[in-house]
Amino acid sequence: PPDIVAKMNAATQAAVNDPATADKLRALGLTPEAMDAPRFDAFVKEDTARWKEWIKISGIQPQ
Repeated sequence: PPDIVAKMNAATQAAVNDPATADKLRALGLTPEAMDAPRFDAFVKEDTARWKEWIKISGIQPQ
């Protein structure tokens, strides 16, 4: 539901904008970035398509 998405997005953005949390994410090799819900949806779709292509190119077979 949209209200739950909004609440989770606000919590995620607060975490990413927290300097201590952002530093921990960077230490793990991640790049913290706050996105609104529509941008995150687009990011997930783009990333899924990218991984599908890499899997196809590599010839990885499901097990």
